Amino acid sequence: MRSHAPVLLTLTAAALTVSLAACSSDDTGASSTSSSEAASEATSTPASSAAPTNPVPDPAAAVQACLDGGNLSTTPEDGPRFGAVAEFQVVPPDSGSDLGMFVYATPDDAAAHQKDLDDAGASSTEVIGTVVLAGTLDAPAGEADSVAVVQACAAATVG
Repeated sequence: MRSHAPVLLTLTAAALTVSLAACSSDDTGASSTSSSEAASEATSTPASSAAPTNPVPDPAAAVQACLDGGNLSTTPEDGPRFGAVAEFQVVPPDSGSDLGMFVYATPDDAAAHQKDLDDAGASSTEVIGTVVLAGTLDAPAGEADSVAVVQACAAATVG
């Protein structure tokens, strides 16, 4: 009785190569990566896609520069609260609500101070990068674009 294992292994390898090549193609559908390159990339790419945690040299400046590029009204606070190195109040266009950004030196500092903000009554806090955001998770649907900008600016604090 003959074994079909070699044929199955060959077909499985071919299917995997085609799948990897399809995954590496660009938006136009053209593949710029050969099958062997795709297979090599798949084996050399780490399985984890964990968020970066190394803070940029000046997280507050990174947030300020990012916010300056958005269509948002921002007010840096003179005396940041809750142990933050910087605090920004962001007002989305056509809105009366504020989104709070509390910038810390490291992601660990931000995570450690999130409870302080929660205990003080901040709404819907979340930690992104070195920033604790307040008000982003329960912002009105009409402010989704502004929330996305604020979240992206928070993410810019780590690399």
